[in-house]
Amino acid sequence: MKKWWFILLAGLFSLPGMAQEGTTAPAPFNIGVRGAYGFVIPHRPTMKHLIKGHTSAFEVYYEKPASGKKQFHHLYNLPTRGVFFWYGSLGNPQELGNAYAIMPYAYLPFVRKNNFSFNIRLAAGIGWVGGRFDQYENRKNIAIGSHINLPMAILMEPRWQLSESLSFSSGIGIWHFSNGAFKNPNLGINIPGLQTSLTYHFHNTGLPEREEIPKLTREEKGMEYSFIAAFGLREVAPPGQQKFGVVSLNSVANKVISHKSRVGVGLDLIYNSSVAHRMEQDSIAFSSKLSTAQAGVNVGYTLNIGNVDVLINQGAYLYSKYVKDGSLYHRIGIHYVQNDKMIYNIALKTHWFVADYIEFGIGYRIVR
Repeated sequence: MKKWWFILLAGLFSLPGMAQEGTTAPAPFNIGVRGAYGFVIPHRPTMKHLIKGHTSAFEVYYEKPASGKKQFHHLYNLPTRGVFFWYGSLGNPQELGNAYAIMPYAYLPFVRKNNFSFNIRLAAGIGWVGGRFDQYENRKNIAIGSHINLPMAILMEPRWQLSESLSFSSGIGIWHFSNGAFKNPNLGINIPGLQTSLTYHFHNTGLPEREEIPKLTREEKGMEYSFIAAFGLREVAPPGQQKFGVVSLNSVANKVISHKSRVGVGLDLIYNSSVAHRMEQDSIAFSSKLSTAQAGVNVGYTLNIGNVDVLINQGAYLYSKYVKDGSLYHRIGIHYVQNDKMIYNIALKTHWFVADYIEFGIGYRIVR
């Protein structure tokens, strides 16, 4: 797992290749602090007892502005990339404890005008939650079963440039902590909140001139075919059971509709060994463990940001003997694409808001 998270973090860090290469002048960079105040959403009735108070959080961050040397810098209004350290109180020190996270991010300004910008920040990384389920000492914590988690966050905020060196921002965001069913219980922690930050800009030379990128021609709106082999591990209820392996094959045909966007359809072939175990628990007959394999079709949207693709899939099982998970599944993930061919994949497969497993995979892309 450490290997694949290294690939993910390296991919996000490479998001723009934005360093000011080939110049003796100091490259511009920013540092900042952000505070947040929110609450944990009791997204299941069984979680209401965990809500004891509001959450508060503090973060410090480092970010690099775009150099303007890449096409997607201009497509995304000259974004920044960065990394932050986050510390938060979860409003229930006895059962949930405190949380920590280190997360790379992309900061995308969708509106930029004079000294104002409206931005969306996308982040994913690795985190630690102090309070986890323990059947003897912390039995009431049914939200998180492990200290180590894989947090994701999205933030929407306007930023005002107060001076050449200082900017202020305030917005709303949501955090999600989960271990992807690697260890149960794993209902997850969702934290919406208000956030305010101050950013100091070092060696600020102003933004490079933004270029208008022409729209793709009909001939350029071709097809992309991806093939990915992935694996994962998951645990089943009750907590403390063995880990079950998952292997999957995924093929997708994507239609390029713009520099940023692709839409497509795909086929999933999945062997999740926990399905056979759960069917045995529920006394559901099956002829062999191979007969518990699953097949599904999915439709999806992919947002391209340089070498990184952010994907969202909606799938439906064509074949599955285990029906308790429902007929639909979902996937959100990140692809780091090397040389427009090799794909390094990490994704979370869910049934609505219930994690199934985290996929780590490698694949190949063909562009037509």
